[in-house]
Amino acid sequence: MNNGKVLTILGAVVLIVGIAISVQSVVAVRSLVTQNSGDAIINFVPLEKKAVRQEEMKVLSPAPIPSISVPTTAPSSPSSVSMMAKKVLLDVPFTPQAPFGNWADERQDYGCEEASILMAVYWAKGKELSYEKAEEEIIAISEFEKKVYGNFYDTSVADTLKVLRTYFGYVNARVQYDIGVADIKAELAAGNVVIVPIDGRLLGNPYFTPPGPPKHKLVIRGYDDATQEFITNDPGTKRGEAYRYSYAVMENALLDYPSGRDGDIVNVRTAMIVVGK
Repeated sequence: MNNGKVLTILGAVVLIVGIAISVQSVVAVRSLVTQNSGDAIINFVPLEKKAVRQEEMKVLSPAPIPSISVPTTAPSSPSSVSMMAKKVLLDVPFTPQAPFGNWADERQDYGCEEASILMAVYWAKGKELSYEKAEEEIIAISEFEKKVYGNFYDTSVADTLKVLRTYFGYVNARVQYDIGVADIKAELAAGNVVIVPIDGRLLGNPYFTPPGPPKHKLVIRGYDDATQEFITNDPGTKRGEAYRYSYAVMENALLDYPSGRDGDIVNVRTAMIVVGK
């Protein structure tokens, strides 16, 4: 048998085998069953070695979660500039740092920090403050400072906060640096009292002994947009209750100072102590 005939026979065999396999596959996949009712139901019988499509088995990676930028600063107060009340006045009790004018007592002469934290904490605790009680407390705070820190003279905002917390055991207070008019107003609008360190000579208060204290602290208890003024309790004078300073004057006078008697101011920085209820 020559090669040509051999190839022809082999081709025919391959064709027949292919047809047989196709017919068997169709029979294996589908069979027709007739019910008693005469209805026809098609049963699909799965192939034992049926290949499942790769797409059906593919496990998709979850979509990446979008990155969220977290602000590094505190969120804006509900009392934003547009929503802020036009006037705020908190009911903070008042005392001068020398309630009965005893300025010869250094504890009272240097008592603006003590008087300021005293007013703020008594407000926070809802306590009344008489002049008798104020003098007693200012002297007691000064003696506490002398015992614990070595002296009762000028104290920075950081050290004043320490005294507030350690003497009164009151912790709802904090220091904020690099502040201005808007920051102070935001805290007041949120219902907090503010204590600020200032250069008293720049306030222009006619009731200060000229030229005024170069290192001074006072309480800001409110503001009035109609007059563009802060409302303060200034312990540097007996006329300091609800005393008003313009926004511009106050911002110009803001100045933190170091602790100690007559210490030089090296780093010029604004700051405030925020006291909440």
